[in-house]
Amino acid sequence: MTYILITFLLLILDQLTKMWSRNVLAFRGSIPVIPGFFHLSYVENRGAAFGILSGKTTLFLVVTIFAIVLLMYYARKQSSNDFSGFLNIAVTFIIAGALGNLIDRSMYGFVTDMIDFRGLWKFVFNVADCYVVCGTAALIFYILKFDNNK
Repeated sequence: MTYILITFLLLILDQLTKMWSRNVLAFRGSIPVIPGFFHLSYVENRGAAFGILSGKTTLFLVVTIFAIVLLMYYARKQSSNDFSGFLNIAVTFIIAGALGNLIDRSMYGFVTDMIDFRGLWKFVFNVADCYVVCGTAALIFYILKFDNNK
C-alpha cells in the first residue's frame, strides 16, 4: 500500500508540472532560469526518448503497459530478497514515470516536456522522465548487486 501511495504522489507532482507547463509555458515559450544553460521550455514530444518514433502513440501505450506488468512481476519474484525494499522503490519510480507519460499520451497524444538544460544538450524532458531514469539506474544497481538469480 505504501508503494501505491508513493506512486500516486509522484504522479501528482508530475502532472502538476505538466499542467503548469501547458497553462503557462505554452504561452510564454521559454523561461530562462540560468540564461543559456537552464530554461523551462514548453515542448510537445510526440515520440519516445529524444523524439524517436514520433506519432507511434499506440505502440507506446502497449509497450508501457507491458513494461509495468513485467516490472511488477520481477519485483514480486524478488520479494524474499533482503533488499526488496530498495527494488520496490526503484520500480515505483519507473512505474510512476511511465504512468505519468502514459497519461499524457492517452489524453493529449503527446508528452509535455519542460526541463531544458540547453547548456548541456538539445533535448527537453519532464519530471516523469527523471523518475524513469533514476528508477532505472537504481534497478540496474539492484540487479548487479542484489538479484537472487545471479
